[in-house]
Amino acid sequence: MDSTKEDQVNYATLCRLTTELSNSPEFSFVGKLNSMARQASAQRAWFSISRFDNNCQKRTARAESNSASGRSKKGLAKKGYPKFKKFSRSVEYKTSGWKLTEDKKFIHIT
Repeated sequence: MDSTKEDQVNYATLCRLTTELSNSPEFSFVGKLNSMARQASAQRAWFSISRFDNNCQKRTARAESNSASGRSKKGLAKKGYPKFKKFSRSVEYKTSGWKLTEDKKFIHIT
């Protein structure tokens, strides 16, 4: 991505920001999440940002090569910002932060 190292967003920056959000009173629900769940959310966000950047770079190069060769741009997808689910309320707990009850019918979030 084209920015200085201080301004650049990467996975480590997103993990650091989730830690800052967990200490914020405005986002108190983030503080209730396990650290692995916060890292999983940061990882999903980073994957979507990096996929968006890669797609923009590939489509730009493909569009330039198609226009130079005289081909139409019909097969190209629209450019734009990544679409996030507006009402996504799911949280991913990988290996810690949950336990099965003794009857193994319910999950207890720790």
